[in-house]
Amino acid sequence: MRKEELLGYFDSEQPKRPSVLRQLLKGKTTSSSLYWGLVYGWLDVIKMDPDLVNEQFKQDIADLVQAGYLAANDDHTVYLTGQGRKYYQEWRHVHWPLQRTKLFADYNIERWRVILRLLVQVCSEFSYANKNYIVVTNDIYAQNQVRRWFSGQNNKQQAVRQFTQLLRVCLANCNPQEADVFANTLIGHQVNGLTNAQISQAENIDEDDITNIVINITNRCLQEWQGSVVQPLITAVSAGGAVPIAAQRTYQEFMQGVPLAKIRQIYHLRQSTVEEHMLDNAIVLDDFPYCHWVSSELYEQLKGLAFTGETTIANWRFREAQQLMPELDFITFRLFQIMYVKGEKDGSH
Repeated sequence: MRKEELLGYFDSEQPKRPSVLRQLLKGKTTSSSLYWGLVYGWLDVIKMDPDLVNEQFKQDIADLVQAGYLAANDDHTVYLTGQGRKYYQEWRHVHWPLQRTKLFADYNIERWRVILRLLVQVCSEFSYANKNYIVVTNDIYAQNQVRRWFSGQNNKQQAVRQFTQLLRVCLANCNPQEADVFANTLIGHQVNGLTNAQISQAENIDEDDITNIVINITNRCLQEWQGSVVQPLITAVSAGGAVPIAAQRTYQEFMQGVPLAKIRQIYHLRQSTVEEHMLDNAIVLDDFPYCHWVSSELYEQLKGLAFTGETTIANWRFREAQQLMPELDFITFRLFQIMYVKGEKDGSH
């Protein structure tokens, strides 16, 4: 990720900790990073850049601070300066940031890109009855998935037509220049795709922007093709979601009526771990059963206590709340905060 793109995740009204952004981009999530991702509006970036180099990220933030685009506070938060806002607006006007980034948590986007390129090639060569060609990728998993999908089609001609139509419709709905860039990267029968460098020279677009354009259209295809003839290939690149599989399992069993104490016993988990699992799900789900912990009366009581302090509810510390309500436990406290923050974002307060 280019350092200029990082500016888009900060604002002048709410100081934010870059370390949280780094953890979310890499997909190294904890209950704490997920919570602050909710507060900062960063949940859509989870797993967006799993190969992010920590030291490079820190250096990029430092460079942006030195340039005057970000300003740092003593508590390790930073905020966007007026100069930074102006610079980012001008930069974004001529560049292509990533879009539909929420998909990165649910799917292996890089593998989907490889599968899509291979599928284009396979369908193109099939249309010309050509069986002798070198496949576009060495990714064995991608090869096996496309082979399994194609061999499982009872009417291969129809499947190829359906896929071709899906691709045509998707590209027709894209910006024409972006569609051309994407199409020029594809490989088919007697058609060699261009490299990013070749397209960059022809289109006068940065190579990094070409990469983002391809990813953006790849994401669009994945989103628009749900339930289509290529659904098995989409399912094959599922990435598990924003929270760990173990946390999903805990939540599913709880919703099936298994008490948390029993779940702890079955999987040999600490109480704090089980509670973190529930908090993770509360952060990312829209229909979490808060009422098991936070009644409407308790919610209003906690809100009243919070407003007597000098901090926001999102930043309210558990030990401060517990001093005012000694019987309060952490999971109830954090669920209250999650409820409040989500209410702020959807305007229900």
